[in-house]
Amino acid sequence: MSLKQSKDGYFRTSISFEGRKYQVAGKTEAEAYKKAGKLRSELESGRRKKRQGVTLAVFAKEWLQTYHGTGSENDKRYEQIVKGIIIPELGAKKLRNITESELQRFLNDHSDSSFSQLSKIRMTLKQIFHKARKNHLIVDDPAEDLVLPDCKKGTHRSLTPRETYLLLQAASERPDGLYMKIMLYCGLRPQEVDVLQWRFVDLDKKVIYVRQALKHKTSIIGPPKSDAGERDVPIPDVLLEELKPRAAGPDEFVINRNGKHLTESSRYRLWKAIYKRMDILAGAVVYRNEIVEHAIAQDLDLYDLRHTYCTNLQSSGVALNIAKELMGHEDVTVTANIYTHTVSDNLHDAIGSLGAFMAGEATRQETEEKKRSADRPAESEEDRKARGRAAKLRSQLRVISA
Repeated sequence: MSLKQSKDGYFRTSISFEGRKYQVAGKTEAEAYKKAGKLRSELESGRRKKRQGVTLAVFAKEWLQTYHGTGSENDKRYEQIVKGIIIPELGAKKLRNITESELQRFLNDHSDSSFSQLSKIRMTLKQIFHKARKNHLIVDDPAEDLVLPDCKKGTHRSLTPRETYLLLQAASERPDGLYMKIMLYCGLRPQEVDVLQWRFVDLDKKVIYVRQALKHKTSIIGPPKSDAGERDVPIPDVLLEELKPRAAGPDEFVINRNGKHLTESSRYRLWKAIYKRMDILAGAVVYRNEIVEHAIAQDLDLYDLRHTYCTNLQSSGVALNIAKELMGHEDVTVTANIYTHTVSDNLHDAIGSLGAFMAGEATRQETEEKKRSADRPAESEEDRKARGRAAKLRSQLRVISA
């Protein structure tokens, strides 16, 4: 801070604050310095008062622009987390009112995300609130001690050929079972199938245009998970034949409940119903409409259908770089270590291979399933009920012994 004595005998100096200069004067050097310090304190106090009501959305956007505004791939990932996940759920809240328990519940609500995704969300929150405290917008940092909830660490697996057969059988028994087939044959994310409209399904060109997705924990329709999520996915012939008779108006949802798109809860109920039916078709023991002895593994997840699509691409000879495009992965390392540009013909050729591969598997599984059914001894209604009661008793005994 420079100090000069003017012709009138006063000592003058200036301070800069938020791009503006302020002049102060005093009869002595000490008085001038004291006035400058007081003015700066008043200005800073006024700024803090003015910004007490700033929301997380406003500051998070400032943070993005200041610290992650280069347009790099890493910065784009931060932007997707902030604008696609954090702001829709927490953006309207004032920074100073957000508590640690509120942020922890927010993380817990996203425990169905992958370990990698959840770690990125936590890291982003920690960085945003750290800078908010450094800028004197909050006194305490509510994100400092956030912990990761239990979440999946690469636990998705592919359906076995028999599980795939049972899934297709169960899905074929109900109109909304088409949901499962779209995931299995096109690899769409559940959030993308939830809000898929017929205007994005081109039956002539045999393509699904993925352009929107359901936002987590909301009924809001937004863009896909990432820029790479916006993609064109060829439709295998086996699925095309099921879509054609169902085609409707452009704004109607392919899978709907009374004309409205699915929600996370209705999607969950659909999957549980399909999963239960798969179990029953496989020979599960049912007692009073409840399965008391399972016939298939109980570790399946809806996302495993998408995982199966990807592994089926590999099994049918599709190059991993093409699989990366079809899956809508932003980071090529998720599906391959190299990336090359793909064209539409390559994609359609790839889906032709996939369709042939899955059709062959379906035929083989149908033959095996018929053989299993033929080998099962005939069972009377009374025998079936007795078997159910026995299984129920075994289940209760296991609980008691545990």
